[in-house]
Amino acid sequence: MTFVATGLAWCTLLALLSARLGDWLRRKGVAQRLDQLCGGLFILLGINLLFARLKH
Repeated sequence: MTFVATGLAWCTLLALLSARLGDWLRRKGVAQRLDQLCGGLFILLGINLLFARLKH
């Protein structure tokens, strides 16, 4: 019985937090900033790969 109650509480908490996090991530400013950060990361990784290949 304790296992079921703990599992239910955990799943409920995850569902509530996921909904709030999803709402926050869907905001235009947040989504745009995440896109910019991911794009910058890909560019940096590409530059790193270029220099790694030039060394060898």
